[in-house]
Amino acid sequence: MNGLISILPPFLCEEIFFFWNQLSERFSVERVKLTGTPHITWNYAEHYCLDDPQVFCKTLARRLQPLRCRTNGLGLFSGKRPVLYIAVMMNTDMEAFHRQIWDAVNPVAVLPNKRYHPDRWIPHITLAMEDLTSENIGPITAFLSAYKWKYTFNIKSLSWVTRSLGESMQIENTFGINTEEASR
Repeated sequence: MNGLISILPPFLCEEIFFFWNQLSERFSVERVKLTGTPHITWNYAEHYCLDDPQVFCKTLARRLQPLRCRTNGLGLFSGKRPVLYIAVMMNTDMEAFHRQIWDAVNPVAVLPNKRYHPDRWIPHITLAMEDLTSENIGPITAFLSAYKWKYTFNIKSLSWVTRSLGESMQIENTFGINTEEASR
């Protein structure tokens, strides 16, 4: 699998790592750590028909503008594999940002994940996934509900990532948004 993400700023990564560690210690929930680093996912597909994904990502990042984001509370994707997350508030700037990415990658995406289609996508920062059960989801939600989930931050980069099933996500490269330079 390949995808496009934005890594969160350092202050927010520290916060998310703290909660990932708390969930691991208190509830043995740690599969989210396979994502490697806290981020927002813009698109994921089985693969992309690209000669050079790095050039594609860098070119796309140059066309985007930095994005101001706000969070507001916890959310839950229900189903067989529930996901607990921090809700990122949708606004017209975020919709336009995501649409630009979708419009660029959709023509070259092979088996794109439908959850990232602009009509379905819900921006979020994952706190727990894959090892949530009916037994632990209640206590975990009660624990997380004691905290305020209000953050404001800027998205300033776009990263090309790969991930094989059951393995950690690998960041192949990160490019500054609206810049010539790779930021990582």
